[in-house]
Amino acid sequence: MMLAIAMVPGERVCENIKKTWNIVYKNYGINFISSNSGLPHITLISGLHEEKKEEIIDSIRSSIISIKSITLCSKGLGVFLIETPLVYLRWKNNKQLIKLRNILLNNLVKNQLVNKNLNSDWIAKTTICFKDLSYEDNFTNIILTIKEMFTENFNEEVERLVLIRYQDSEKEKVIKEFSLKNN
Repeated sequence: MMLAIAMVPGERVCENIKKTWNIVYKNYGINFISSNSGLPHITLISGLHEEKKEEIIDSIRSSIISIKSITLCSKGLGVFLIETPLVYLRWKNNKQLIKLRNILLNNLVKNQLVNKNLNSDWIAKTTICFKDLSYEDNFTNIILTIKEMFTENFNEEVERLVLIRYQDSEKEKVIKEFSLKNN
């Protein structure tokens, strides 16, 4: 089992993503992400080992102690044209977000919980569809359907981080929440 540290965007964007998941499932039968993830999120760091869970939790706590909240702004949609296309909500990189991620990563490295080069190709995104989306069939219609759901950019205050347990064959599970509001 592996762990990931993720950020949960604000309520409005989460509701919109869940609505989108519903529509693409009803109309096209696409539900890999919605049925395996369940919670829209922005993964900050993945590939952490669960046997180090307590040290990871301590590391997260000490990393976020001075962070009150982070405001994120979405920036349209993106698509990775890989073997099975990945559709995601893009987030503008901002100083607060990058600073938080760097503090988390540096603390994890310092405590020998990760390799410094882990997730070096990271971008701020929230995955909407992946694995069960293909280039055949209704690819263009699916993209247009998703696009219609994101006609405005979201300005969202992030108030919590989560620690997610994941493994290939199982649904992701939030095993710990960290509020930024109480800092």
